Amino acid sequence: EQLKARGRGQYTCPHGRDCKKGGVQPNGELTIFERNSAFRSHLQLHERNFKCDIPGCTNKKGFARIDQLERHKKTVRHSAP
Repeated sequence: EQLKARGRGQYTCPHGRDCKKGGVQPNGELTIFERNSAFRSHLQLHERNFKCDIPGCTNKKGFARIDQLERHKKTVRHSAP
């Protein structure tokens, strides 16, 4: 709930050291997100809530951001099922 408002804090990825999406620095330390907007963006990488609804689409993982989904729909050729 506190992530909906703008602000600062100390956030780390809930996946801990198993995070493969930027939550762990190259030296093995956990990344600390000081802006809740940056942390929210990071969480979207794990959730991938934006799914393609075009029949025949082979992308099953989905997309972290809506603009990525929109670009996908415009540029990827979808085959008929």
